[in-house]
Amino acid sequence: MINKPSFKLLAKGKDITQKISKNLISLSYEDKEKDESDEISFSVFGLYSKPLFGDSLELWLGYEKLYKCGTFSVNTLSKNYTSNTTEIRATAINFSAKGIGGGIKQKKTRSFENSSLFNIASTIAKE
Repeated sequence: MINKPSFKLLAKGKDITQKISKNLISLSYEDKEKDESDEISFSVFGLYSKPLFGDSLELWLGYEKLYKCGTFSVNTLSKNYTSNTTEIRATAINFSAKGIGGGIKQKKTRSFENSSLFNIASTIAKE
């Protein structure tokens, strides 16, 4: 008997496995080493509703028994209208979250007058 690979995918806590499995083109999970963030990506036929930047995805992979790969945050979504496909990429680091390590991609505007480069760098690093 040959084991068939299986998966489970949650989007913001909701199981979307059945919704996307019939149109799934590809699903990949990259377990990165050390200080690199794990990543997932999947492509589906059809134009699905757009998840927001930072929305959570949870992935399980396996055969008869599924093992949780982790919780990921949506980074990019691309739609190809010619081929009628959608691709979503997510990383284990939530670049949109506030707090330590988060908010990395938040745009901020500020000015520094009569400050040394050291003071500017120190101020930004504390944020």
